[in-house]
Amino acid sequence: MGTEVKTMMVEWELARYDWSDLTDTVDPPDRLPQAIRALTRADSERAAEHAVERVRRLMGQCGPRGRAAEAVTPCLVSLLWTASAPAVDAAIHLLADINSGRLCETGTGLGSADLDRCRDELVLGFDAYVGCLASRSGRLVLLSCVKLVAACGRHDARLRERAQYLLTRTADRAVLLGDRDDILAESAKLS
Repeated sequence: MGTEVKTMMVEWELARYDWSDLTDTVDPPDRLPQAIRALTRADSERAAEHAVERVRRLMGQCGPRGRAAEAVTPCLVSLLWTASAPAVDAAIHLLADINSGRLCETGTGLGSADLDRCRDELVLGFDAYVGCLASRSGRLVLLSCVKLVAACGRHDARLRERAQYLLTRTADRAVLLGDRDDILAESAKLS
């Protein structure tokens, strides 16, 4: 897949928002979209980590608490199907943090209405999270995917049974055996 095609989905999402309205304390307002583009293009773990930390930092500088997260979330979800594995892993970690209501290390958080709107978008990445559960071997990215799959099941009743089944299956992966009880507990909460 060509680079232009890989970035098109993200560009469409970026174009949906007036970033100057969402990032009133970040000057210039296109810095957050540029950071998302850098994450989309990242082809190494180092580049992806640098780009996602830049996205986190810029989100933490935004004025109203959840408005930037509401725009960033669908952009990150859209890159899950086309970006490199390191970029996808970095995006998944940030999406898991957004799902938990944390935007950055400084304690900037999401209000409940903002969080619900972000979770509406997070649900759209369900199949990508499942794909990562099946294909990735890194414990931390798998745990982030577990959190996202569980959140999708809690947020969207149509996904509840699938999420529960997939979490039960995931708990038996060798890399997650130390986390098995926690994963099964997440699955049980979906009953």
